[in-house]
Amino acid sequence: MKLSNLLSAITIAQSLSFASAQLSMNGRQLPKDFIYGCGVTAYQVEGAWNEDGKGVSIWDEFVHQKGHIKGGATGDVAMDFYHTYKKDIPLFKKSLGINNFDFTIAWTRLLPNGKGDKLNEKGVQYYKNVADVAHKNGMSTTCTLYHWDLPAALQHSYGGWKSDKIIADFKNYASLAMEALGKHCDRWASMNEIRTFCVEGYGGEDGDSAPGIKDDIPQMFQCAHHALLAHAEAYHEFQNLKKAGKVKDTTFGIKLDGSPAKPSNPHSAADRQAAQVSMAFGIGWDVAPLTTGDYPPLMRSTLAKHSKNPDILPRFTQEQSARLKDAYDIIYYDGYSSTFAAALPKGTKCDEDNQDYWPSCIDEETKNKRGKLIGKPTGSDWNFLTNDTLYQGLTYMHKKWNVKALAIGENGMVLRNPLKLSFHQKIDDKGRIEWYKSTLRNIKWALDTGIPLKGFIPWTCIRNFEWSNGYEGDFGLIYANPGKNQKRTPKKSSAFLRKAFHNKH
Repeated sequence: MKLSNLLSAITIAQSLSFASAQLSMNGRQLPKDFIYGCGVTAYQVEGAWNEDGKGVSIWDEFVHQKGHIKGGATGDVAMDFYHTYKKDIPLFKKSLGINNFDFTIAWTRLLPNGKGDKLNEKGVQYYKNVADVAHKNGMSTTCTLYHWDLPAALQHSYGGWKSDKIIADFKNYASLAMEALGKHCDRWASMNEIRTFCVEGYGGEDGDSAPGIKDDIPQMFQCAHHALLAHAEAYHEFQNLKKAGKVKDTTFGIKLDGSPAKPSNPHSAADRQAAQVSMAFGIGWDVAPLTTGDYPPLMRSTLAKHSKNPDILPRFTQEQSARLKDAYDIIYYDGYSSTFAAALPKGTKCDEDNQDYWPSCIDEETKNKRGKLIGKPTGSDWNFLTNDTLYQGLTYMHKKWNVKALAIGENGMVLRNPLKLSFHQKIDDKGRIEWYKSTLRNIKWALDTGIPLKGFIPWTCIRNFEWSNGYEGDFGLIYANPGKNQKRTPKKSSAFLRKAFHNKH
């Protein structure tokens, strides 16, 4: 071995040893394998949308169509991370004190048209470089294969996630990516928030996300169905690669979201049942198939009661069910806010022709029947600081669906009135510190009650392109303006978290 390669290998080994050192949280010793990181995603930070052989994604197309994004913003340049990662990643480490860097891979940077057996080598080398910089700075890596930026060629060819053809194409991509990056990625996740990208992009709500399909509930359910099956195939491919020694002997997971629900009137049996329906549709929809091989019975019974189509929620074959069940090592919970749930007034119509509350046929609101807000408002109209969102979501996954290992995959907030804040107010982010104090309490409760919590990844390392909100909502722990090679300024919340996870007294 050349001396330079030997020194590089020693540096990486030392860095990974440091990354696995035991953390504390406000003086409490955390489990030895606990990871504390921060996350970024390809489309939201990389930019370089058409450089070095990268193909076009559905988000590239979506942002270039007028009217979808606030301020007409795009991710064409975003935070320029494609060119600035060598200085950004060490800054993430220094500012936050993290032991893990969580990033996603752009499918189109490896397979420009989504198919084939020959990877774009410039894309492969870029992600190897990103992982190597993380390792050299004392961090392990978590690599996520998909965060919403589907190759546009697959959307045009067969409708993307609405077609079962996507399953084989995702398996092929996952296999090639994992083998190419197998020595560089320390953990793997298949995809991020199936529920959200199917609800917002494939027929569930207003078409706020790419590819912008709206008002097509059957397609929304097909999207999630195929995504779950694609995840399962990627998981089994990971196991095959692990046996062959082509990836590290580590974990393969998935990132799932959803809001815990509280009954609008806790004394009402109907509202308590509505809260259970809300969580079956919001969290159980994606989690239950991974632990039982099927969707939640409450989800099926609710749809059977109200839908004219008995097959609106797809069914898994016996073989599919068997491949789905336990097809994960860990579930990363992207937890943000909670909701109130109430039963509909008697006589309220809810079906395909009366869609105000369709398809769950309950009323979900941020205020209860007495007008009380679910939590303290933030700069996002959907996100509220509640005192127990993470704990309730993790508890539901663990106790209701017997999830064997969990981590917090995303959690964060936008400060109120973000467009009116001065630069100083953006950096002195007291509201975000208050948010993360609540997060730390939730982590403590989870560990105290025996939930198998393996890590915490706040959202997000740095300001980014926040989908349909453009750059108007900043979840970042480090501030920067979008554009080429912009200045980075750590916020006080980053120092708060660094101290919280490294203060042993």
